[in-house]
Amino acid sequence: MNILQYFLYNKEKDYYVYRLNDLETENFLDSITVDFRHCYIIDDKLNKNVKKIGISNGDFLKQSILPDVGKIKSGDFGEMLSCFFLEEHYANKGFLLFCPRKWLWKEDRNKPSPYSDVVGFYCEDVTNPSENDFVISIESKMKATKSSRNRIQDAIDGANKDRISRLAKTIRWLKDKYTRDGDRVKRELIERYLKPSEEFTYNKIYKAFTILDKEFEDNEFSLPIKDNENISIIIITMENLKKIYETNLERIIESA
Repeated sequence: MNILQYFLYNKEKDYYVYRLNDLETENFLDSITVDFRHCYIIDDKLNKNVKKIGISNGDFLKQSILPDVGKIKSGDFGEMLSCFFLEEHYANKGFLLFCPRKWLWKEDRNKPSPYSDVVGFYCEDVTNPSENDFVISIESKMKATKSSRNRIQDAIDGANKDRISRLAKTIRWLKDKYTRDGDRVKRELIERYLKPSEEFTYNKIYKAFTILDKEFEDNEFSLPIKDNENISIIIITMENLKKIYETNLERIIESA
């Protein structure tokens, strides 16, 4: 996926700001449909399940996989978008990240995935830990409808929770998931971040993503923030954000 091309980038105040080009909204939506679907369920599992049950792929997604509660629709969209932004940004810098699709393990489609919203791992060589290895944790917040909440500050506060304890819990949770799946390669990669080498540790990077409807941009930027830990703040804005994430879910169903 290549989505950064649809956004206009600018550095403002202490924020890295990406604004969706209104003329590219349709192209953006077209580009994310399949990848977002694969965040919820892989095709092999989808096809096996519908064959057993005897309903269409779209009906199975609608009834059993995709959220139908507004705040979860919104939250999942923000997390997945943040994940793809992270991967593409670092790929452009020469770093291929491994970002687990945590949503694949959701036990309740109308609850958020637990712990850190998004994590990305960079490891030069799984068998030889390096001081160049790093892990990135993202807290993602959405604001698609009017609210008195300071979502930029909420994202910063969440990133600090990741820094204090939640990232470690996330890594242990991922190890358990890959162990249960019998995925030795990914389990061993995750283990590297639970047991740092005595010779080489790794860097931990924390980011706060806020995805806003363009209508709320000026107000959010005017609110005071407290960022004592110098968390990296990324702002993504779109016009008609609620319509965009709802349209995305509709297209996921149609695409199956």
